[in-house]
Amino acid sequence: MQTVKFGLLAPGHIVSFDELHSYIKRAESIGIDGIFFFDHLWPHGHPEKPALDSLIASATVLNNSSTLFSGPIVLRVTARGVESSFSKLATLYKLYNARFLCSIGAGDKKSLPEDSFISATELTFENRIKALTELTERLKPNIPDLWLGGSGPLIQKLAHELDIGLNVWDKDIDFIKSISNAIKISWSGPFDSLTHSPITFLKSLVDLNVHWIIIGWPPDFKSLSDIISKTK
Repeated sequence: MQTVKFGLLAPGHIVSFDELHSYIKRAESIGIDGIFFFDHLWPHGHPEKPALDSLIASATVLNNSSTLFSGPIVLRVTARGVESSFSKLATLYKLYNARFLCSIGAGDKKSLPEDSFISATELTFENRIKALTELTERLKPNIPDLWLGGSGPLIQKLAHELDIGLNVWDKDIDFIKSISNAIKISWSGPFDSLTHSPITFLKSLVDLNVHWIIIGWPPDFKSLSDIISKTK
């Protein structure tokens, strides 16, 4: 059985690099394997507030740590375009190799207001999937450890056909069981999803050979550290 890695999804309220540097040191102090970032222009529901660019924030983590992994969860091709996404992601992988984890997605209904704000493309479902497929096919020869973000049938089919990983958001154990034999999985979700029985839940993910467990917004680092230590 492989060794699962644990990551933190950085909270949206981190909007300065001083805050990020402090977050990096605290994550390293409890043995976290990686820090990841939403790919948004603003924190969810607050377009009047700024957000750190996910790629710049990821590069900051990788520059300031020799051990941590980092990357976007997930970069939306609908917001950045195929050409821009390919150039930036391929460059970051060339600079940081396997410590830069590349997760890409097509966006969803919740991201449409933000995507529409900056995208020149008509964001139909067909156009979003077409752009994601094109970007995936271009990136795969350059980035061996590539992940798609999503859980729908078409995203699963694309991941399976191209033999790449799937990052799923806040899915239960039954769902993970249903796809874990066919696709390499990483799980991400909020800490609140673990509160019923966090150790049991995380151990179930480990038993299913999930590659990464990426947890968002723990109440404090000690609580998360205790849970992870009892899971490993």
